[in-house]
Amino acid sequence: MTRSIRSLPEFPRRIGLVTSADSDAREDAVTSLHGRHPDVDIVIHHTTVQGDDAMLSMMQAISELDDNAHIDVIVLTRGGGSEKDLRVFNETPLCRVIHNTTTPFVVGVGHENDRTLADEVADKRVMTPTHAGEIVPKKEDLETELEDVTDRLDRAYERTVQTQLEATVNNLDTAYEQQVDSNLATFSTDLDRAFEALTSERLTALETELEHALESFEQQKAHEKEKVRELTGRLNSVYQRTVQTQLEDTEERLDNAYKQHVTSELATSSADLDHAFEAVTAERLTTLETDLDHALESFEQQKAHEEEKEAVAQEYSESQRRQQITIAVLVILVLLLLGILLLNL
Repeated sequence: MTRSIRSLPEFPRRIGLVTSADSDAREDAVTSLHGRHPDVDIVIHHTTVQGDDAMLSMMQAISELDDNAHIDVIVLTRGGGSEKDLRVFNETPLCRVIHNTTTPFVVGVGHENDRTLADEVADKRVMTPTHAGEIVPKKEDLETELEDVTDRLDRAYERTVQTQLEATVNNLDTAYEQQVDSNLATFSTDLDRAFEALTSERLTALETELEHALESFEQQKAHEKEKVRELTGRLNSVYQRTVQTQLEDTEERLDNAYKQHVTSELATSSADLDHAFEAVTAERLTTLETDLDHALESFEQQKAHEEEKEAVAQEYSESQRRQQITIAVLVILVLLLLGILLLNL
């Protein structure tokens, strides 16, 4: 009989043990199995291991364990004995049953030097019942390996989590920076538009005020010119009347004293005319200077008033601009604080 050797399960949970229930082989096998792994479940199927009934008893026990889907490995074992005692393990029917099992099969019969045909058709041979424990891993080794795997998993998990956290933080930083840049660009655009609108409005208002002031100044200037022209006309009229009166008086006096006092009267009339002309001229110049001083003083006051209004308007514009900048800075600080709070959460 030939068969493909099946691999034993690496971590068997339930083992079917075919042996005599009151034999040393059972005790050795159970002690060996539990010594390596106390948590393995062992199902002992009592059977006769020598004599006339031994073959049928073992074949029946093997078949029942093979039909049990919960059995991971079947172990057939007994202690040492004479060649006659071990003859049943060389019988073809028993070997055929072992060969036909679907469950991985282990044989441990006799001592180290005992060899049977059952050993040859089994998936694994152990030298003695005590060596049956070799089919299960040591729990201590498994625990050590588990601890090692756990440590490696923990380190891998920590690295993965750290990598994910760093990637998430980077993504959040990038998204936050993009959002802040977008908000700053929007605020900057809004501030520029508001400043342009306010500036345009203030400039329009100032242009209107300047136009009104210029118009008022032109009207005042025209009024002052009219006053000057009127004063000049009145002065000329007075001068003409005064000269005319003096001339008439002088002519009359000359006519009366022409014959006697021509030289004296002419001298007197000339002196009187000079004095009258100087008085009228001085009076006229004084009046003109006074009017011009008033006009210049009014112009200077108007100019100072306009400069004061322009300074007030400029100061108001600067105050509005500082308030807008302060509001923008406060908004940016609030956004930064919100971003920090979000990152902390």
